Amino acid sequence: MGNLKITSLCFFVIIGLASCKQKTAMEQTVSLDEKDVQINMREQYNSIYYWKTIYDLNSAELAFLKEHNVKRIYIRYFDVALENTYPGGGIPRVMPIATTIFRQTPDKTMEVIPTVYITYEAMRNMKGVEAEYANNIITRILAMTKGNNIPNVKEVQFDCDWTKTTQASYFELCRIAKDSLHNRGMILSSTIRLHQLSDLIPPVDRGVLMLYNTGALKEPLTKNSILNYSDIEPYLKSAEYDLPLDFAYPTFAWGVWFCNGTFKAIIRRTDFSDQTLYQDQRNGTYKVVKDHYLESHELCKGDIIRLENSNHDEIVKVKHLVESKLRQDKYSVILYHLDSTNLSKYTTNEIKGIY
Repeated sequence: MGNLKITSLCFFVIIGLASCKQKTAMEQTVSLDEKDVQINMREQYNSIYYWKTIYDLNSAELAFLKEHNVKRIYIRYFDVALENTYPGGGIPRVMPIATTIFRQTPDKTMEVIPTVYITYEAMRNMKGVEAEYANNIITRILAMTKGNNIPNVKEVQFDCDWTKTTQASYFELCRIAKDSLHNRGMILSSTIRLHQLSDLIPPVDRGVLMLYNTGALKEPLTKNSILNYSDIEPYLKSAEYDLPLDFAYPTFAWGVWFCNGTFKAIIRRTDFSDQTLYQDQRNGTYKVVKDHYLESHELCKGDIIRLENSNHDEIVKVKHLVESKLRQDKYSVILYHLDSTNLSKYTTNEIKGIY
């Protein structure tokens, strides 16, 4: 525990941005009543995630935001992970990694929600020192926000697939972070996986139900692990959740690589039309017909790549189910994520229909 306390200070060392000594408008203390009003009056906006390490939107992505009147963007600021190797060796440290670099400033008309992904391994190693990590994470978020002149930050989101073994630590982390944010006039939200609907509700102000990555990714017989109505329906048969929810739907694709029936990796490339390398199996999969390298992976003849997409009709079908089962007075639809290549596969009317 002593080592963890010392290494948690690395959050401050790595910030490398403007300090937060001078209070800004977003850091002013508000009363609990004012905070409650802020949560209840939260606007319904077309929303989207941004999940890259460099914030630098191209013309197509900027046009997408404008065309679909996107007013809220969840930007992944950094991950919190367990670093197993570092100079000097020793005990693994919980560290911020993959910090987003801002080459652009988000549009001032949009609300920005800094989002932090926390791995299971990192969460497991925070036990007993949750307060220090909560404070360090919030401090780092505030520093990045100020240092990059990011406007309209009223909320922070934690993304963590907590389990029974990490639930207590995650809830404590959220409780402390929420109190800290409330003192600054901000709120805390958390992602909610489908399997967590039957668990205790985390101590946050809002939740985002993640309606993607719902299937068994590593199972060769899975048809589509990104989104499948039959995977989602069982979780919603008697769904009641006493937390305001927004809903996130997928708009991405990927390849899932198998060798001799064993999962190897996710392939970001989705074009397997080169017949000198791949043979279309006509069932959503492609067989590798020639040894070659792809995204630093050595693919061998006979390997299988399962191409998975976020089918528009399936999204709409799931959307109708979710909204009929988990009735919300006020909610926003969030797309995952802002990437012009994937979004170009949908028509304007299809995107409008999802929103």
